Amino acid sequence: MKLLVDSFFSIPPLLQGTLLKRHFSPKLSAKIAKDIEKGEIDLQNGQRYHNLIFVKADLKNFTKLVDSTRDYIIIKSLMELYYKRIRKTIFRYEGMFDKFIGDAVIAVFGLPYYEADHTPTYALSCAREIITVGYDIEQNWLSHIDVSPPEIGVRVGIAFGDGVMIRAGNEAEDLVMISNELNLAQRLESEAPINGIRISNRFYNLLGKPKHFRKEDLKIKGFSKKIVTWMEENSLKYI
Repeated sequence: MKLLVDSFFSIPPLLQGTLLKRHFSPKLSAKIAKDIEKGEIDLQNGQRYHNLIFVKADLKNFTKLVDSTRDYIIIKSLMELYYKRIRKTIFRYEGMFDKFIGDAVIAVFGLPYYEADHTPTYALSCAREIITVGYDIEQNWLSHIDVSPPEIGVRVGIAFGDGVMIRAGNEAEDLVMISNELNLAQRLESEAPINGIRISNRFYNLLGKPKHFRKEDLKIKGFSKKIVTWMEENSLKYI
């Protein structure tokens, strides 16, 4: 199927600003808008972008916490706080907020600007802070339930590669990333330790091969061969 490639300018100006502010920090969205206006960059529907870092994070035992909470006001307030803090964390490290999927979050780094000297480290720092945010929220949550507390924390997967940006929705009012490496990040997250991070080999090398990461080759669903991965355990101590 051929993807439609058209310019960001095909979006009405008001929607352009709303779209950028939904996915990027105020500072970064303003810079992107200015660079688009000057013709220095463009965000194209259906265009493949390179040098992207995909971060997927998921709360451990979220369903058990929800099922054990009698007051749904507590659920609402804690999840609103979680969403707010996660978005602020992604924006602080110049990432693109992709989407929430229940308690999971996807962020993308390197779109539309990739800087080899800091984008990878920003992505890793953001992942570590997301773990802190999620752990804090779940720790708070435990004070509102009576059952034996489940294991809590956050798992994160990170992969580096290419992706296609799609404008989605009835009026193309949202940005969605499609990527094999995003799928890999999701698989890595499911195999990550609690309060830890599992990353792809390409991303590990971008970071300069940090010594505390442990190598592990894994057979991952959806991939025909074993994948070289690296794991950081107890990421909370690296904040």
